[in-house]
Amino acid sequence: MESEIEYRHPCSIGGLLIRHQVSQINNDRSNNTTISPSSLPTLAIQFHLNTDEQFWYRPAPHEPAQFQGERSHINSLRDLTLPPFVYMSYDMFYSAMQSNLNNWGEEFDRNYRHVVIRDMIGKVREIVDDESNKGRRILKVFVSLTLVIDHYSDERSLLEGLSPRFNGTVPARKSSIMELPERMEIDEDERINDDCVICFEELGKERKILCMPCSHMFHGECITTWLEKSHRCPICRYEMPTAHVLDS
Repeated sequence: MESEIEYRHPCSIGGLLIRHQVSQINNDRSNNTTISPSSLPTLAIQFHLNTDEQFWYRPAPHEPAQFQGERSHINSLRDLTLPPFVYMSYDMFYSAMQSNLNNWGEEFDRNYRHVVIRDMIGKVREIVDDESNKGRRILKVFVSLTLVIDHYSDERSLLEGLSPRFNGTVPARKSSIMELPERMEIDEDERINDDCVICFEELGKERKILCMPCSHMFHGECITTWLEKSHRCPICRYEMPTAHVLDS
């Protein structure tokens, strides 16, 4: 049994996934213990949290935002083992969940905490009430929470804050950076006078220009420095091969 819920707010998206780990009832029982089909199981909940922060440059309030990079953090919380008298009481169940989700950040506390815990309790109780789970001694449930937060900035230079802020990003593979083609001649319809979106200086013939596989162009030194920190295109988020893939 699996349930998935999505929540949306202006600058973030939350996701809740609840999955029941199916096992044979006999495996949940002690050899010397007889369990009646009507008895309630002990609830074992395993938590997994993932926060994905995305950073955007917005030149002006009504102009499209340009992607800068992202930072991810995965946190496995302590597992909860709850007897029936706890999870059958809404207040006690809520308190146990809330204690385990403390300190996940202001965005979660402000916009998601109450509704996520409420929905979590409802879905877990549906699993407990399912006929296929009657007679189990232990009922295992996996809870995955994902929070995607968008940060917008009007800072002109993306490279200034890249290293300290994006220490969770994955760099591109060195060989893939070295293989980026240089553009020697650029047609007028490719708008050579546009700015490099990384340094916001004009693209011109006096500086080396490299082209990404997605066809977006940047100053050679800018995109090289960028890809050494993040494997995604600053404009469209095209994914280059990462440093975790071995060079041949």
